[in-house]
Amino acid sequence: GPAFMSGRIADIVIDPSNENIWYVAVGSGGVWKTENAGTTWTPLTDNMPFYSTGCISIDPQNPSSIWLGTGENVGGRHVGIGHGVYHSTDGGSSWKDKGLKKSEHISKIIVHPKNSNVILTSATIKVEESFGYFLQRNGLTENDNIITRDYVSPFSYQDQVKYFQYGGSKDLTNDMDELSDLIYHVHKTFNKRTMVLFTSVKMLENVSKKIKERLGGKKIPLFAQSRGASKPSIIKGMHSNENALLFGTNSFWEGVDLPGELLEVLIVVKLPFDVPSDPLIKSYSNYLDVNGINSFMNYTIPECAIRFRQGFGRLIRTTFDSGIFISLDNRIVTKRYGDVILNSIPADPQTFNDYHSIQ
Repeated sequence: GPAFMSGRIADIVIDPSNENIWYVAVGSGGVWKTENAGTTWTPLTDNMPFYSTGCISIDPQNPSSIWLGTGENVGGRHVGIGHGVYHSTDGGSSWKDKGLKKSEHISKIIVHPKNSNVILTSATIKVEESFGYFLQRNGLTENDNIITRDYVSPFSYQDQVKYFQYGGSKDLTNDMDELSDLIYHVHKTFNKRTMVLFTSVKMLENVSKKIKERLGGKKIPLFAQSRGASKPSIIKGMHSNENALLFGTNSFWEGVDLPGELLEVLIVVKLPFDVPSDPLIKSYSNYLDVNGINSFMNYTIPECAIRFRQGFGRLIRTTFDSGIFISLDNRIVTKRYGDVILNSIPADPQTFNDYHSIQ
């Protein structure tokens, strides 16, 4: 059965209504089912267009409903690529493609314990190594039937990422001259495809202008998400130029996939805090404060940590990738809440004060 097909067992689930029925997702050998606690096995996905699996879940309200995430959930160059999420309503006899084919590796699927239409899966729902914030924000803390599962990332970030964290006393994030000097230095030093994430369109445009005014600056293939620029055209520019420089704001912090040599240097200018004057942000913050909860530490910081991790996630997209991550907000080092932000990044930082030390 599954042990013979592969030494890498990705996931195991047991039918809650019959402990003799098991489903086993094999890293590179499909899905297997036993109805006699492992004595005999039946392959369930031999005729499917995938062989690699990463996770499997059972609907607690309907044990015949099985959710499967394809793509092996381990590290190493041997990993198999998946074809997204599949669903079976007949205990694995047949499967329906539910999409997400471009994800390549599905590591976790959560089925809502009371409403099987709710499934939660993400790489960025933990804060401070806990699901607590996510559960609290979604009103799930008082539900005893919530199942949370955590899987080791297939990426070896310590080996794949070199992380430089600015820790000097001077604030660089609001100084367009300092920012343009640093970005120019980094681009000239590495001469690789580089993306710079901003939180302000105005600062993005000012730094872009400064870069172009530098010696040889007009020859740099700079693609900036300024007013009127389309996201597809910017991404196309990254594909077309081996040393492209991309300046992006909000929409580039997530949902952008530039694997391998398409992105090798990522610079985050400033911590992505929510705008405090936004009506929804302001209202919820006031609600927490009135109820004796520190809204900054229990709402603002966790949200920032999640978004910061999402930005970082643009750099490493496959187990073959490697790159340089540079964070320029010194508050990560100088403020007491910095550890929460820092702990969201799965790589150890090398602190610098002078950008010339980035080599």
